[in-house]
Amino acid sequence: MSDKKKFTFIHTPGRSSEFLGNKTMKEYMMKWSMKGHISIQYYSFNEHFSIHQRQEFVEAFFTDPVVYGTLNCTTNDGVSWISVGQPLPSVKVEVIPCTVTSLEFFDRLYNRANGVTMGECGDLIGCFDQQIDQVIVSDNLRLMLLSEEGPHLFSDAEKSQLLFRLFTCFCLGGVWAQHDTNLKPYIEAAKALYKDLVKVERVAGTSELVVRSLVLSVSAASEDGTTVMPETTNKKQNLLFLVIDPFTRQLTVFFHNCSRQFFI
Repeated sequence: MSDKKKFTFIHTPGRSSEFLGNKTMKEYMMKWSMKGHISIQYYSFNEHFSIHQRQEFVEAFFTDPVVYGTLNCTTNDGVSWISVGQPLPSVKVEVIPCTVTSLEFFDRLYNRANGVTMGECGDLIGCFDQQIDQVIVSDNLRLMLLSEEGPHLFSDAEKSQLLFRLFTCFCLGGVWAQHDTNLKPYIEAAKALYKDLVKVERVAGTSELVVRSLVLSVSAASEDGTTVMPETTNKKQNLLFLVIDPFTRQLTVFFHNCSRQFFI
């Protein structure tokens, strides 16, 4: 008889996201065509978690009746949120680095010599319009994010960081996005969401800050192999993250789905 412990989950709908409730962030989400396309939900779990259990943990999460009865996903046309409504037993899991604790990470973007902004003002340097991955690129910021022709300022390891992925999501926005011509709103939004998702603590006896949250990127499919979350459109903006606090046994689910539906 196996003594393997099974993870079980409790939905905690009483918690609310500071990011989604922030007035400025709501305005940004509307402008960037992301309003109504982001879901942040909270769960707690019963057993100790360590990173080597990630596959078992995610499989248990997406096949738990409590989860698929409450977890948000979008209808096929992207018009509204519904519960998943079925177990998703086939999951692909990727560990997402999450070690950045300072916005100095983005300082290089304010160096005019690097070709993204005009300097500390944050105004973006424009480029000839072109469409890349269904995004109209009119400046060197989005060129950097989508094309090898853009400035090479971040290593692959840095691009894999959660903070950079959130930043990229905002910079690209939704289908009807009105892109900002200044860098600062994107960094402000990435900072606010990052702070809302992850837990940071100070190393005892030092001034060093470390992120204690563990982050997983997930693709979840039904029994017939159909990917349900996120959509299989190969868009960098379509994200599904599980953010785990192993100390408090709390789980935050962040889901962004980019669709053609516009919410007012």
